[in-house]
Amino acid sequence: MEFYNTTYRESWYDLNLNGKVIDTIIDFDRTITGFQRFKSFYEIIESNSQKYPDLIPKKEDTIMDVGGYQGAFLSAAVQIWNCSGMVYDYSKNGVDFSKRTFGFDKSRVVENITLDEPVEKVRFVTSIHSFEP
Repeated sequence: MEFYNTTYRESWYDLNLNGKVIDTIIDFDRTITGFQRFKSFYEIIESNSQKYPDLIPKKEDTIMDVGGYQGAFLSAAVQIWNCSGMVYDYSKNGVDFSKRTFGFDKSRVVENITLDEPVEKVRFVTSIHSFEP
């Protein structure tokens, strides 16, 4: 967990000004990539929705994105399906960003991925590109 809250997500754009390092609050490259990954996911869901109509999230549903970082992928899902979203990630900065930027107030930082339970009922769980080498 400590790994995700150190320099793991520093961007290529950080500035060192008189010994003080500042960085953007969003990693543009990773966030855009996460957002664009939703297109493939959407196409898979849509192509299977005739056979499995319950695949399409409804307004009352919540999607929990495990490893969702700042919530870009989840943001796309929420915009398309008008449901609720919740990021579940090791990165405190990423989870805080998802709350501030996308309003994913129920998002939380992973404490123990094998024992944690969602604080609310979730109908869908996604985990897109969340395995690290």
